[in-house]
Amino acid sequence: MLDGNILPVVNLLLKYHKSKALKQFRDYNEAAFQTAVESLFLSEYWVSEMRLVPNSKEYAFIDVFFSGNSEKMWGGISNVVLELKLISLLGLYSGEEGKWMRNMDYNSMKRLDAVLKIESEVELLKRNYYYWCKDKNSFKKTKNQK
Repeated sequence: MLDGNILPVVNLLLKYHKSKALKQFRDYNEAAFQTAVESLFLSEYWVSEMRLVPNSKEYAFIDVFFSGNSEKMWGGISNVVLELKLISLLGLYSGEEGKWMRNMDYNSMKRLDAVLKIESEVELLKRNYYYWCKDKNSFKKTKNQK
């Protein structure tokens, strides 16, 4: 369970998400989460999906990059990179069921939400989870923490 000693950014995200109806989270994805994070800050402070080129043959994308212009916002930290990860309710529900579930009804969402709110971080990370694996073109079961 989250306590009061968390980062102000996390508090802002929690406040934002608490204003949403539970049913909006059934199909919530990483793109929606990234949009929520970006909406908390003035666009002049960040760059979305910034492409990094560590060498001439490969490149990578980072979700959100906060530039040195945001020093006032971050208390003197010059640059911040956020790599966002989202664990969906549907993926967690599928983990409970032991197979990919195409859909979940409102009562199941409500029950799972109530359970997740009181679980510790350790318990959350031990949960089974299903996600779409692009490489295998199928759903794959995993643990939230390896």
